[in-house]
Amino acid sequence: MGGYFFLPDDLFAGLGKNPFIEENRVMPVDFNFPKSYVVTGTYYLPDDYIVNELPKNTRLMMPDTSIILIRKIQLDNNIISFRVTLDLLYADYTVEGYPYIKDFFKKMYAILAERIVLKKK
Repeated sequence: MGGYFFLPDDLFAGLGKNPFIEENRVMPVDFNFPKSYVVTGTYYLPDDYIVNELPKNTRLMMPDTSIILIRKIQLDNNIISFRVTLDLLYADYTVEGYPYIKDFFKKMYAILAERIVLKKK
């Protein structure tokens, strides 16, 4: 594509599609138990590519800090390293809290969809 290549940093995230897309919810959200996900990765760039755009390091939190997403990406010479952590600190969320969860997950999936842009030299 015009000498550009889009490299996903969520390649191994395995989170699937956003489950919180409905406008309203009648049942509480049950994650079964508090959870923590960590995804790390390293890309070794060929000598004929350079990084054109690297997503920013990001921290996203629920207003009550019960769900936290942190993404860190760094470039060192021709090596890109990334780490994404998602902490779900509560097992259950009330129906009243659903709008916050819906908004958080919408933003989270947008962050996870950001791509590393490489350009051929």
